Amino acid sequence: DSTVISIEDGKLFYTPYFEGRNSRREIIPVNKSYFRTEFGRGYYRLNFDEKNNVIGHIFSNGAGRIKEKKVR
Repeated sequence: DSTVISIEDGKLFYTPYFEGRNSRREIIPVNKSYFRTEFGRGYYRLNFDEKNNVIGHIFSNGAGRIKEKKVR
């Protein structure tokens, strides 16, 4: 499984791929570190390294949390 964050026509999109399916959604920025997605529940928090590069993100939805690492 993977997630792709892309820029298309000047907009950011979040596309998770799970078991051969995807559900592409536009990203709605909250601030520099947090974003939501349209029709999504919960928040995504970006993780940064010491040079301020994004190294992954954590999705939180109440008690649930999913942590993903950047691979490229």
